[in-house]
Amino acid sequence: MLIDREGDEYGVFGGHLREWTYGRALARGDLREAERVRIETEQRLATQPRSYNDVSIRAAMIRHAVDHGLTDSAARQLASWLRRVDADNFDITHLGENSTEGSTTRGTAFSLVRLALDFLETSAGQAHALAPAINASARHLTDATQHEMTAQDRDRARALLSSLKIG
Repeated sequence: MLIDREGDEYGVFGGHLREWTYGRALARGDLREAERVRIETEQRLATQPRSYNDVSIRAAMIRHAVDHGLTDSAARQLASWLRRVDADNFDITHLGENSTEGSTTRGTAFSLVRLALDFLETSAGQAHALAPAINASARHLTDATQHEMTAQDRDRARALLSSLKIG
C-alpha cells in the first residue's frame, strides 16, 4: 500500500499509482486487470472531494483508453464525466488560484474538451453510439468557457465540433 505524506493511501501518489497500473495493464493486454483497476479507481474517486488530482487521474485513464483503442471504455468514462460537470456555474472572476472551486471546474472543462476532441478525432470515436452526446457536451463546454480558453484550443474545438456529422 502506498501512503502519501498526509497519510492517505489514495492521495496524489496512490491515485497516480492506480493510473500507472491501469496504463501498464492495457499495455500488457490484460483487459481484465485494467477494468478492475478502472472500476476500483472510479469507486475510490467517488468517495473523495473533487480536486485537481481527480481531474488528472480521470483524464489520464481516458487518454490511456483512447490510446489503446478501447473506444467503448473511453466513451463511457468520458460521457459519465461530462454529465457531472456544471460548466454554467463557476466563478470566472478568479483566474489564478488552483484552490478555488471555479478554477477546478475550468480546469475540468478544459480537460474534458481536449479529451472529447481527441476521442472524436478518431474514426471509432465518431462512430460510437455516445459520440452525439459527447459532441453536444463538448460544444456546450467550449461555448461556456470560450473566453478563458487559448485561441488555439478554442479554434481547434470549434473547427472539429462544427465539422463532425454525428447523430
